[in-house]
Amino acid sequence: MMVRFMALALVLAAASAKPSNVVFLLTDDLDLMLGGMKPLKKLHKLLTEQGTTFENAFVHTPICCPSRSTYLSGNYIHNHGAVNNSVDGNCAGAEWAKDHEKKTFAVYAESAGYQTSYAGKYLNQYALPPSPDCPTRGAPGCCARAPPGWTHFFGLVGNSQYYNYSVCADKAEVFHGDVYADDYFPDLVANRTLAMIEKMYALLVVVVLVVLVVLVLLLVLLLVALVVMVLIC
Repeated sequence: MMVRFMALALVLAAASAKPSNVVFLLTDDLDLMLGGMKPLKKLHKLLTEQGTTFENAFVHTPICCPSRSTYLSGNYIHNHGAVNNSVDGNCAGAEWAKDHEKKTFAVYAESAGYQTSYAGKYLNQYALPPSPDCPTRGAPGCCARAPPGWTHFFGLVGNSQYYNYSVCADKAEVFHGDVYADDYFPDLVANRTLAMIEKMYALLVVVVLVVLVVLVLLLVLLLVALVVMVLIC
């Protein structure tokens, strides 16, 4: 059973006094009754054992694209209109792109000052014809229309594949083959996410250092002004 990976990092907030950095990891096809978690020993050790399990949780529409559209938009299926995994069913369809995609949590996070980064599968029909601006497979417009709200976007074209796929990497389509070290999609998602977090952290360190330098310079200027005033008096 194929496990579909999506990793999302929201880091370097600037809008409020003490904003939280957020890393959101999503996997699916881990059915409890089918023992989907049993092979994933590291995931169980690092997340399940150290986190919280919601034993009385419900998904209103347990279908891939409608569920993804719900967590992105915060709307029930009858409001966001993605009723199945096809473009005609509004999975990355025209109505989604025109309305609901412009109001995802990423749009609000970015407008609040967050640097947002997405890596992984997006929606089943993303960047595939006949989705908006994508008349044929591989047309320039397919990846040019990156979902709004994502400062950095690394989204799988179409549905889940581990090898021989393409991704929309910041509005450019990049093809991958079947070499494990270079193309295994879950590793690409993980490495991309970690690199983005490190980049954002480095940027934050630079900002803090610049602020400290400015404060030191202001303090020096203040001391110089006080010395001059004393000498004048």
